[in-house]
Formats: sequence, structure tokens, C-alpha cells
Amino acid sequence: PLICNDLSLLPPALIVVGECDPLRDDGIAYAERLRRDGNAVELADYPGMVHPFFSMGGAVDAGRRAVTQAGGTLKRVFSGR
Repeated sequence: PLICNDLSLLPPALIVVGECDPLRDDGIAYAERLRRDGNAVELADYPGMVHPFFSMGGAVDAGRRAVTQAGGTLKRVFSGR
């Protein structure tokens, strides 16, 4: 998506990154582009977390919180709030 000219028609987004994720900077850049193009975007940057932490909810508290945050965002977006 970062190489697209126009991101204005994309839906609201939650971008979840971990501090130690090698793709963190790309996630932040994507969130900034979405904002610049007028999209509603929330950036969640989890301190000390690595790339796959989101799928490690069974062992890592931050993973559970990120999944809960994503679920709450989906619920809010689909309910129109």
C-alpha cells in the first residue's frame, strides 16, 4: 500500500507494531500515509515486542491486549461508531 498514489478510499485502520519488529518503521509510515490521505487510523506501538507477538497471546500479555484491541476496533467500526 505504501507505493499507491491514493489511499483515501481505504476503510478505518488499526496498525499494530512492536518496538523490536523489523517492519515497525513500515507500519508507522503506512499509518502516517493513511492519515495524510484523510483516513481514520489508530497506531498501536507495543514496547519491547517482536514481529509475531500478536499471535503469541497464549504466552505474552501484550499479544492478548493487541488481539483485544483489534477486536474492539472491529466491533466499533462495524457498528458505525
